[in-house]
Amino acid sequence: MVNTDKNKRILSLVMLIAVALIWGIGFVLADELLADGFAPVPGLQNALRFGIGTTLLVIVLWKHIKLTKQTILYGAIGGALLFGGFLLQLVGQTYITPAHCGFFTALYFVMTPFLAWIVYKHAPHYTVFIAVALAVVGLVILNMGKMP
Repeated sequence: MVNTDKNKRILSLVMLIAVALIWGIGFVLADELLADGFAPVPGLQNALRFGIGTTLLVIVLWKHIKLTKQTILYGAIGGALLFGGFLLQLVGQTYITPAHCGFFTALYFVMTPFLAWIVYKHAPHYTVFIAVALAVVGLVILNMGKMP
């Protein structure tokens, strides 16, 4: 008999590690591309990244894609916001190291409960404050060094 809960935990951990690796490697690759001529036009790097991602998504999920006016509109809005966010990140990365860029990007994860507090007018549990403080301290320790 296969223990599905254990398998799910292992798969979750493997997927989390994969996401962290891909996310972290992305900063280094972006930095290399910026150093190799993409700095004057970071939007081009984004356009290539999004174009490749879209192409792969269509190839893998073409049977499941149902285009309607609403999905196209929501996709365009979400894609434009994501593109803009990545563009701002790339512009910022031209001035700081990939590690520091990762630090500032990771801060939005730990600030999410406070944004939810503002939007929903419901304070997070005290353990969230402790977790955010520990996360920020951890991020600072990981990124110790002088800012350029």
